[in-house]
Amino acid sequence: MLRSLPGDFWRLWFVGTVISTVRWLETVAVGIVVYQQTGSPFVVAMITMLRLLPMGLFGAVLGAFAERFDRRLTLAGLLGLLAVTSAALAAVAWTGPLDIWLLALGAFVSGCGWATDNPLRRMIMGEAVGRDRMATAMALDVGAGNASRMVGPTVGGLLLAGIGIEGAFLLSALLYVAAIAATLAVRSRLPPTPGAGAVFGRTWEAIAIVWHDQRLAATMLVTVIYNVFAWPFTSMIPVLARDRLLLGPEGVGILT
Repeated sequence: MLRSLPGDFWRLWFVGTVISTVRWLETVAVGIVVYQQTGSPFVVAMITMLRLLPMGLFGAVLGAFAERFDRRLTLAGLLGLLAVTSAALAAVAWTGPLDIWLLALGAFVSGCGWATDNPLRRMIMGEAVGRDRMATAMALDVGAGNASRMVGPTVGGLLLAGIGIEGAFLLSALLYVAAIAATLAVRSRLPPTPGAGAVFGRTWEAIAIVWHDQRLAATMLVTVIYNVFAWPFTSMIPVLARDRLLLGPEGVGILT
């Protein structure tokens, strides 16, 4: 079954694995640094909120918006923006402590990139594998994302303890460059869908489909409940690990 999946799928799978790994790497590393500098759990939570905010604000329209452009080049450009952001933060951190506002800005930009990746990359993936193999492709993609939740925080904590936040951001930038190379090697092409004013129309069309399908509506409800009440606890792991468990950065990464 795995051998039947085309090379383009594995390239996109690699891109998704990189993005997910960096997401967790930076989330943990930035959370630790922010708490070390401010001692405020509230500020730590706000940085995480800025990272997640773009998904809530723009997530519903990004998929329809992405259809208007060349998906492959758009994804490569998006990864380029994320690479530049991480490299810039690494360079600033190398010269001295990072200001909280810079970490907040970097978190928001990264959140915009991650919110765009999900619909955009999976559109290309669907074109690459076809409908018959989509379930297998999604299972592998989600599995890699779950595995990155173990790898990313651990690597982030070790880098923070051994080198500093600049090491974490530098690795992020290098991983994004590798993902850009993989994206540009993708051969699948989906022609852009032109049409001014079509973005919100297609978004409302998708909402209507979900609203009238009980299975999709239930899935959406579970997703919302998890993301509102369960996932945000990860922002407090650096706080609890330091104050209650007396762990260093590497311990926080492993715990996460």
